Amino acid sequence: MAYPNHNKRKLQTYKSIFIENIESFKKEYPKFDTAYHESVIKKMLDCGTVEGGYAEYDCMHCGGDKHVVFFSCKSKLCLKCAKRYAVEAAESIASQLIQGVKYRQVVLTIPKQFRNLFYDHDDHKQLYSSFMKIAFECLEEVLRIILKKENIKIAEITFIHTHSRSGEYKPHIHIILGEGALDVDDEK
Repeated sequence: MAYPNHNKRKLQTYKSIFIENIESFKKEYPKFDTAYHESVIKKMLDCGTVEGGYAEYDCMHCGGDKHVVFFSCKSKLCLKCAKRYAVEAAESIASQLIQGVKYRQVVLTIPKQFRNLFYDHDDHKQLYSSFMKIAFECLEEVLRIILKKENIKIAEITFIHTHSRSGEYKPHIHIILGEGALDVDDEK
């Protein structure tokens, strides 16, 4: 069981890492020295503080007690808010799965020697989109070979992570893959 004070200390430590290192990080990686990144970091640093906003409530029973509720930043960068985002994402994914089909998770990672090419790419949106499309086509081709069927469709949900849990840049794709495939020829 995690204790509230322990979680609060972890969050403070996480925020202090940003505060202490942000300037040297921006010097080393100038492409992240933008108004957008600055606003995301500020939002995360202000999460759960007076600066991030709050609401005060009076006790309706006695009228004497005041309760302060700090607003959350709802950012994926924030440790506290990212957990909520992950739960909501999992619920959204679960709602898209086909009932009665078993699923497996597949993870495809860019080899270490190619990560700098990915990191330095000018158009990450296009690059990551192509990476996900190629992953889908690759798995579909593997299943064609295994099932010895040419005209099949697979059930797949694909999403990309650009960093590992340790924060290292490590682009990889998580795929929720339905077992088997739909034989399109049998549909006719």
